[in-house]
Amino acid sequence: MTFKLPLYLLVLASLIMSLNLASAADKPKFKSYQVKAVYVFRIANFVHWQNEADMQTLRFCVEGNEQVKKTLLSLLVGKEIRGLALQVSNELNANCDVAFISAIDSVSPLAKYGPSTLTIGDSADFTSLGGAIQLQTKGKRIKPLINLTNTSKADYVIGSSLMRIAKLEGVK
Repeated sequence: MTFKLPLYLLVLASLIMSLNLASAADKPKFKSYQVKAVYVFRIANFVHWQNEADMQTLRFCVEGNEQVKKTLLSLLVGKEIRGLALQVSNELNANCDVAFISAIDSVSPLAKYGPSTLTIGDSADFTSLGGAIQLQTKGKRIKPLINLTNTSKADYVIGSSLMRIAKLEGVK
C-alpha cells in the first residue's frame, strides 16, 4: 500500500518548514553582553600602550554591567596579549588599562581614568562625553565607533586593523 499526499499539502509542508528555518536563522545566536565582552577583549589586542614594555599585566575594569564582567572573566582565562597576563580588576581607577563603562550619562565616570586607560562604552553619547570607543548598536549588530580626537590625547595607539573595521569620528 502506498501513501500519496496531494501536491498542495506537500507545497504547504515545505513552506512551513522553510518559514521555521528562516525564523530560527533570524534569532541572534549570542546575547549583546557576550558580544560586547568579546569586543572589549578583541579591541585590547589592537591597542599598544606607550609603557607596554614595562607592563606585566593588562588590567580590564568593567563598570555598570555585571554580565559583561562575568563573560569577560570567562573569556580571559588562560589567555594573554603580547605576553601580558590578563586580569579583570574590581577596582575602578586610573590603574585600569581597559575600562568598559556601561550606561553613563555624564563625564564624571570617565574622570577617574587617566590617559593610559582605553575607555570603551555602550552609551549612545559615550564618545561625546570623552570616551575613546563606543560600541554602537545598529539593528541587531554592534560596531565600534572610535573618536580620534579623544584617542589623540591618550598614552596608547590604536592599530590600523581596528580602525579599518570601525566607524571613525573626530580629527583625522
